[in-house]
Amino acid sequence: MNILAIGELASLKAHLTLLDTALDSINQAISQSTDPESEGLFDRGEYLIGSGFVAAQRYIQTVYFTEGIKPDVALSLGEKLNYYGTFAHAIWQGANYWKHEEEWYQTVSCGGSLKGGSAKTRDNLEQYVDWDDYTCSNLLALILDGNELSLVALIPILEAWTEAVNAHRRTL
Repeated sequence: MNILAIGELASLKAHLTLLDTALDSINQAISQSTDPESEGLFDRGEYLIGSGFVAAQRYIQTVYFTEGIKPDVALSLGEKLNYYGTFAHAIWQGANYWKHEEEWYQTVSCGGSLKGGSAKTRDNLEQYVDWDDYTCSNLLALILDGNELSLVALIPILEAWTEAVNAHRRTL
């Protein structure tokens, strides 16, 4: 792993740790609430998880860029999450969804339909989870195989993916 990726991974881990601390507080409030939906607790958790995916996407981009690997190739490397794609691809789709979800909602709620890159991103995302309430939370639960929702738990997954990228780079 190159020095830039090492530094980026350390920053990502620190960032995800902060998000997990806030997520733990929200999860505790959810467990004590009689109506966490109405209190907005699920939405707050979704926000943190979505921003965690975006931070992870930045790390993924740093790795493939500094290793000189094309994005589509890089996202196809590493362990498969399901028939459709890898863990890295799923994280990437979660980040893209989170960044564009509001504009998608605006388009669809005004009677429009998603087109072009937006439709492609939605279709890619739906290879893993439905575009529905709490999409990022559901995607994280899928990635973590039903274990406790923790963004820091993405670090070993990303480290394994980085090793796959490095192995691929050595073959070029």
